[in-house]
Amino acid sequence: MQRFAVGWLSLGFFFLAAVVIGGFSSAAGEQNLVREQFPSWVVEYPIPEFGNDQTQSATDGVYNLLQDTQILIGSGKEEMFQRTIQRITNRSGLETAAKLQLEFSPDTDDIILYRAAVWRDGKLLDQTNTVRSDIMRRESELESDVITNDKTADIRLQDVRVGDLVDYAWAWRTKKTYWSGHHFSTHEFGWSVPVKQVSVRLVKPADLVIHTKASRGLPDYVETRMGDKSVFTWTLKGSKPIPAEEDTPDWLEPWPELEISTMANWKAVVDWAIPLYGVSGQLPSDLTTRVDAIGAKTANPQIRITDALRLVQDNVRYTRPCTHKEDSQRGYFVIQDFLKGDFDEPIRHERV
Repeated sequence: MQRFAVGWLSLGFFFLAAVVIGGFSSAAGEQNLVREQFPSWVVEYPIPEFGNDQTQSATDGVYNLLQDTQILIGSGKEEMFQRTIQRITNRSGLETAAKLQLEFSPDTDDIILYRAAVWRDGKLLDQTNTVRSDIMRRESELESDVITNDKTADIRLQDVRVGDLVDYAWAWRTKKTYWSGHHFSTHEFGWSVPVKQVSVRLVKPADLVIHTKASRGLPDYVETRMGDKSVFTWTLKGSKPIPAEEDTPDWLEPWPELEISTMANWKAVVDWAIPLYGVSGQLPSDLTTRVDAIGAKTANPQIRITDALRLVQDNVRYTRPCTHKEDSQRGYFVIQDFLKGDFDEPIRHERV
């Protein structure tokens, strides 16, 4: 969860900026959002039982029964399926559980809504085809001159009551990828709140090699076959809450994680990226003229470097780069957050 404390002045600026570039306005229709039935490759796990003693462990009126992630990769396709089931234990959890917000990049992904439903007295009250969904553009990094074009699907269930189970299932489906033939993802198996069951299931071509890195104490995978696919499944039951400490470094991950990659180490990343940095050595004619003028003015290398630096700083607008996330949680993944260590440091891997 993210909580923001924003002053009135900053908030007013944010709304003005949002209006200028289409910020909080809902898109016409449901562009980039599709409603479908559960796909055949997904396993629908039974709902974990909720005991009366677990009511005391609920946080903000909600107890998390299931956090399920299933990933389909290979053949140029990728889909990350997510399913959450929460029990509403008191009135404070009504709004939290009934709301689902999914951020995505419309250039690379579509959102697939598989289920938006309530379980009440053992009966499924399915709202998938009727639930309201708004697609909004929220440029949260606009003040830093970063425009991502990411959008947010805002989905809200109706008629949610204390004691209900809220069942959401959705997926990010890749339309195009910047990492053709590769997959990277990080999956948390713990939070500051308890979760009855956490599962990650990876469906991949049998001949595709994956590499994994798991925090100590996480369960080993179970491997099965599904036609010509290999299936790796990790399941943790009874995930205990791990309080988050304040003022810790950004790189510290307090909760256990599972990392999955089709690349074994940083050298593989470098080898993949080097062709992208091939540039022509020919400068534009107007820039060549200005560089030659610097060289003609003095032979002092320090002055030449200073003048060249000023030339760039005065004429090239600095724009902070935007990282494309195919994570995933954005189901999108940031490769820098996955592969850590020296180029030649291996990651424990399974070869199939």
